[in-house]
Amino acid sequence: MILDFFRWLGWLPVRQSKIKPSDVPVIKDPFAVIPVRPDRVEVKTDSLGNIHLRLDATPDGSIGRIAKRYGQDYSRKLELDRYGTEYYSQIDGETPLGTIIDRMARKFKKKRKQLEGGVMLITRKLMQMNFVVLKIPVDNETTNTETIDEETADKEISKSL
Repeated sequence: MILDFFRWLGWLPVRQSKIKPSDVPVIKDPFAVIPVRPDRVEVKTDSLGNIHLRLDATPDGSIGRIAKRYGQDYSRKLELDRYGTEYYSQIDGETPLGTIIDRMARKFKKKRKQLEGGVMLITRKLMQMNFVVLKIPVDNETTNTETIDEETADKEISKSL
């Protein structure tokens, strides 16, 4: 921790990442990734149908035992809105992100482009808080998705209105 402070001040060199760019897989289609729920996440639904997430992040070892003894709560909690609830309810470990976006576009009667940015943001936020893990398909060109082009989606939306 003190070394990080000295690095921040610029007195020590910044640590270089051990991950080489060649080790990181290249994803041609970012919507081909598959979101997965970790086992440690508890999912509850309230009376309005919104999902509440809870992740127990109690540290291991003696610090964790002391924290439990004195009732310290290290859990992370998050309440999702209707879009987040719809997104998280479709995470099953098999459905790609593109398919989830298509289903949400049909349900909320919006264009796919309108939802892509929001879904990417919520996915990133849930990943940062460890509520979601992404699985990268081996061959992301041949994923099983229900993608449809924008014109077809717009026609379906206008028919339902």
